[in-house]
Amino acid sequence: MCFKEYRTTSLARVTEGNILQYIYFHKYRFGGQFKVVVAARPLFCHNEDYLDQHPGNSLLRMATNNKDDNWWISSDDNVTKKSLQDVLKLTKTFAMPFFDSMTTSADILKTKKKNILGISKFGGRIDWGAAGYKEFDLGHIYLEAKNIGNAIKNFKNSYKEFKKDKRDWAQANAKKCLEILRIIEMGQ
Repeated sequence: MCFKEYRTTSLARVTEGNILQYIYFHKYRFGGQFKVVVAARPLFCHNEDYLDQHPGNSLLRMATNNKDDNWWISSDDNVTKKSLQDVLKLTKTFAMPFFDSMTTSADILKTKKKNILGISKFGGRIDWGAAGYKEFDLGHIYLEAKNIGNAIKNFKNSYKEFKKDKRDWAQANAKKCLEILRIIEMGQ
């Protein structure tokens, strides 16, 4: 399965498990630099009209275990070539194993699961999202994997996170959690 151009600054592919995997080249607004973001976004999760970057991370954060998040330089052709060689090397070493481990909802859950030492497959290299949103996405992923018990648990935790925040968008998300929980309850 090959990556194809998606919009003007991204490469993407969709797995058989309906996971959008993408590499986004974020150009610095003043020019001369860029950052690379790698993410695997389940299409069955709630998505806005923009690409959510969870689960995922910047390629450099993946490579340095969240210790570095600098920009690559692209000020002239020679420097850009060197930067892209670094990107290619890190993509092969870090992004492709991440993508290969994130092709279905079951794969995503295996990747997130911690071993007896409390460490998941990619450790702290992957950002799973902010509190509330992370559980909301995991609820959808568990539903897709037909693990209703864990889906309910995650939607309830998401509801609690959003309910604490009195802003309108958080209250709207809390309401979405309750709606989903009611639908799950009706189906059982």
